[in-house]
Amino acid sequence: MLYYRVSLDVPVQLVIKVSNLLRKHRGELGTRNGTRALTCWQQAKFILAWFRDKPGLRRLGQGFGISQATAYRYKDEGIEVLAAKSPSLHD
Repeated sequence: MLYYRVSLDVPVQLVIKVSNLLRKHRGELGTRNGTRALTCWQQAKFILAWFRDKPGLRRLGQGFGISQATAYRYKDEGIEVLAAKSPSLHD
């Protein structure tokens, strides 16, 4: 298999913000350090890459070294974390 690097054209501050939200979420769940396939930083990049280009999750997951099932879980978790911080329609 051939691997290559790509760049993600989002501000670093956005990756930091999403990473911090994920870290807080994992803390609330009681997730221990080192028990996840991706760190909060890597998962933030994964989620933002998915939002940016909407590639196939299987292929994106392979690029991050995770299975298709884990890619779907991490995407759904990221959307859940971001949705919890979004304003409601009333706001």
